[in-house]
Amino acid sequence: MVNLYKNIVLLSYLIYVAFFFVPYLDVYLYDQEMFDALSWTGFGAMLELNEGIAYVFLLAYTVTLYGLIYFKAWARPIFLGLTLLSVIFTGIQGVEVFTPMDGVLSYITNLADGATIILMYFTSINSRFSENA
Repeated sequence: MVNLYKNIVLLSYLIYVAFFFVPYLDVYLYDQEMFDALSWTGFGAMLELNEGIAYVFLLAYTVTLYGLIYFKAWARPIFLGLTLLSVIFTGIQGVEVFTPMDGVLSYITNLADGATIILMYFTSINSRFSENA
């Protein structure tokens, strides 16, 4: 169970990092028509989030990854908080236009994050975090 948990945590992080940098490759993958469609992202946003927030999230996820892999008690509430903030930000950032690759990466990350939360709070892995409090 521990290996499954660690693999899911690592998979989620690696996909998150890939998802973070994929837009920099879009210029090589898509034509102007696709860029026109992608330009609708953020339309109607209640709050416009700048790129700096994304870098803060990346740093926070990186630090939290260490804590999750080594069962540090402080990592669980931070990971849960980051996940909840992501849900809130998604709800207020307006229209979201994804490329097919973005959609796949986002979906897999969401599934892995949900599995991580279930495993770290509702399985025997919970006790590993208690030992490192």
